[in-house]
Amino acid sequence: MHWNHTYLQNYRSGMVDHTGRAIGKVFRHLLLFSPYLLMPYILCRKIDTKPEPFIWTAILVISGAFLIFHFYKYLITRLQRWKNIDKFRGTVAMYLYLLIFLILRIWSVQAGFSLLVNNYPEGIILSKIFAGLYVFLLVFGYLKRQFFTR
Repeated sequence: MHWNHTYLQNYRSGMVDHTGRAIGKVFRHLLLFSPYLLMPYILCRKIDTKPEPFIWTAILVISGAFLIFHFYKYLITRLQRWKNIDKFRGTVAMYLYLLIFLILRIWSVQAGFSLLVNNYPEGIILSKIFAGLYVFLLVFGYLKRQFFTR
């Protein structure tokens, strides 16, 4: 097949293509859900500073992430209903809530990675790098989105 004066040959996806897509999907989901996973981890570590067994911590963190994610979605739907009823105050409340939760997500990525690697001297630098990467991906995702569409 010719395209733009270049011969292209179609080929079936191989193992490298499938593996690359799977690793990319895991990395994307980890970055997407890392704030929700790190918020309960930060709370768990602040309440109980001694290390717990991994299974117990994983159960608390995953159930806490599930609760935080669904509480966030519930509040968004309630604020959207309020925005339809009372235009100005509902819109202001919704944008303030989204701004506060966005700041909380960025802070949780930085503080969570800082807690995860606090035994290393480079832990603070790595946590700031992860937070900067997360902010970059958030900004890129917002700019890539279509404006004024649902």
